[in-house]
Amino acid sequence: MFVDAKKDEWEAYLESVVPLLRPGGVLVVDNLLWGVQVPLAAVNEESPDKEVASLLAFNERFVNRPQLQSVILPFADGTGFAVKAE
Repeated sequence: MFVDAKKDEWEAYLESVVPLLRPGGVLVVDNLLWGVQVPLAAVNEESPDKEVASLLAFNERFVNRPQLQSVILPFADGTGFAVKAE
């Protein structure tokens, strides 16, 4: 399954699509690093804008979701790959 949606709606998409995946199913999510904006916001003490804050929250949930084995790869604008656990 591939997700490329409005950034502030991604957490809702994650909640919707994970139950639809079969064990071993693959989830690909695009634009998780949004250039360098998300990594910079993660180390910057200033408050990120709304879209970057949404991506930071989504990325945290994406990589820590127990049903998924996930990784965010730093190519292009950041691509997340996840496999639903058996």
